[in-house]
Amino acid sequence: MPRRADRVDGPRRRLAAARLHRGRHPARCGGGGPADGLRRTRRPAVRRVRCRCRTHRRRTRPPARGGEPPLTGRPVDDATGAGVRTRALLGTLEPAGQGALTGVMVDPSLLAESLARTGGGPTGWAVETAAALHRDLTRRNRASGRPGLPGGARFVEALALWAVMALHGVCEPPAALTGEIDRVAGECAQTGTSPDAVLTCLRTAHAGLSSAFFGRCTETVGAVDQPAVMRELSVRLFDAVEAVASLVAERWTALPAERLNEPRARSAALVRSVLAGGPVPPAASLTARLGYDLGGRHIALVLWCREHPGTGCATTLEGRARALLERAGSSSVLVVPSGPCGLWAWGGGAVDDRALREAPAPHAAGVHTAVSLPGRGVPGFREAHEQARAVERLARAAGTAPAVHDYTSVELALLLGADLGRAAEFVARELGPLTAGGAAVSALRTTVKSYLDHERSLSTASRELHVARNTVAYRVKKAEVLLGRSLRTEHLRLHVALQLAETLGTAVLAAPGAAERPAPRPR
Repeated sequence: MPRRADRVDGPRRRLAAARLHRGRHPARCGGGGPADGLRRTRRPAVRRVRCRCRTHRRRTRPPARGGEPPLTGRPVDDATGAGVRTRALLGTLEPAGQGALTGVMVDPSLLAESLARTGGGPTGWAVETAAALHRDLTRRNRASGRPGLPGGARFVEALALWAVMALHGVCEPPAALTGEIDRVAGECAQTGTSPDAVLTCLRTAHAGLSSAFFGRCTETVGAVDQPAVMRELSVRLFDAVEAVASLVAERWTALPAERLNEPRARSAALVRSVLAGGPVPPAASLTARLGYDLGGRHIALVLWCREHPGTGCATTLEGRARALLERAGSSSVLVVPSGPCGLWAWGGGAVDDRALREAPAPHAAGVHTAVSLPGRGVPGFREAHEQARAVERLARAAGTAPAVHDYTSVELALLLGADLGRAAEFVARELGPLTAGGAAVSALRTTVKSYLDHERSLSTASRELHVARNTVAYRVKKAEVLLGRSLRTEHLRLHVALQLAETLGTAVLAAPGAAERPAPRPR
């Protein structure tokens, strides 16, 4: 046990060491010298930092900057409503060329208002930036096969002018901007363009303008102030784009229903004419009228709802089609109603039907989908649709459950089952008692088909069916007894008959109880 003197001298030594340390580091450790010792004053809690001497931790105030707005909350505005930092940044904007304002496409009143509020430098810079953004957007649309927005160059220019005005302090969109949005909505309704194209253009312009403003901020603002300025730019640009998006939604819903449905009806009539082999307009005109490029690569879908037909199927079918085409990698979509409970759809771009076979999307309740192979150009557009229609007819005849039926999986059945009557006779001759209904015989057919699919491998078939190897062997033996022949030789015709039975179902199989003798129940 330490002596009493050690217990007393220990704290004294630590106190003396602390006073000496604070005397040597008055600016960093908060001490004014040995005189004030360990005396502490109450400071506002801001953030905890480590002292550079690696001895103390303390709470400090952030370095004060005279007259600078705080970094928390939304941007602080002056009396006119303009942010201090963004107004200074706008003052540095200048167009690269001398004739930036000579080819302006927006309404003259919008240009005049931008000049009056922000000046010639920011306005000319906005016009130049909008032209570059529209060129980049056009390249992206061509690469992805997506149709462009009607009047997209003028719309992007109006957005850029509104952005510089919003950064300058204009809180409400001017009437001239509202007029530009009305014009875009009217042209889209006239050409049948969906509002998604407008919102896609809006998002792309937002990203491009943000990148341009941030790049200018990096060039003209010091490194210390850049985070605060960029944050203020981000908040104000988001508010400006959100105001335009709200206007687009408001103006779109204000359009009469007849004006919105008329372009879709004209597009459907044009698509039916192309499918029937009628005259095809020039590619540019056809793409503009349909909002879809028929010259690229396509995949076709046919959707129908058989379990609960009614008036509410159209929205469900279109949503299902768009989800499947997006899963297949489609960048543009064309949909045409086909009756009250049917829909034709095409997806363009780098589409791949294997994505739907290898990782199928969750089935929608009561919705059947027929999927074609990819095609190219107008002939591929027609051929893909014919393939999907053939799969639809086959699925309707077979009475299968709602699912995604792809052409590759049923191609053999389509080729061999063109005449259902003869196909049923062939299946009856080859399968004999195995055409009977019931779960027991169905299990025998499934086991034998899996056994033949895997080159008569009991182990592989058992793994696919999730049953024991001995169970597969028992069922195969029982099927051989019922058929009266071995499965080791001359099994091609049997394999084809099993494929037809699985794909066409009740269309080629006997009704339950129609067999001459019941098949034993497999274990």
